[in-house]
Amino acid sequence: MKRKMLAVLIVCTLALLSVSAATHSILAQVSPYSYQNVELRLPAEFKSGYGWGAKVGYRFHYSEVGEIGADISFSSYKYSTSYLVFSLLAKTGAQIKFSDVLNLDLDLGAGAEIRSYKSVSRVYPVVGGYVGLSYAVSPMVDITAGADLRVSWQDNAESALSSNDFNLICNLGAKINL
Repeated sequence: MKRKMLAVLIVCTLALLSVSAATHSILAQVSPYSYQNVELRLPAEFKSGYGWGAKVGYRFHYSEVGEIGADISFSSYKYSTSYLVFSLLAKTGAQIKFSDVLNLDLDLGAGAEIRSYKSVSRVYPVVGGYVGLSYAVSPMVDITAGADLRVSWQDNAESALSSNDFNLICNLGAKINL
């Protein structure tokens, strides 16, 4: 009985120490360039022209390397008219330190997108990954640059019009470490 109590006490102490050592950060990035490729099942393919957007996110750093959080983003892709995409992704990731000021940021996420084209809006599933670098200009502020790669699926009542979509989104911004 005493061993169980001691084990529970040790686990609770470690959990409290890890939470007290945890940090939070807020991310804001702009996307000066984005690209989208839509592959319909009918064998047809559409490639966007210029795209742009923005992203905000929150990260809870539960360890020196690991983090969880969420991103909300907006993208606009140029076809014959604008194709608007609003995304919400839950994320898990890692921040790998190269030095005191330079980090490699990696994350994976899943969520949903609201896609709007010619005044028709629908919700679709999405998965994605992010790879980037962050440079600490101060203990509270990091400059960030990286890219999101996202894959989503659009189902249509007419199965030939269902599609797989691939998005590449280049990002520049800042992270505020709280």
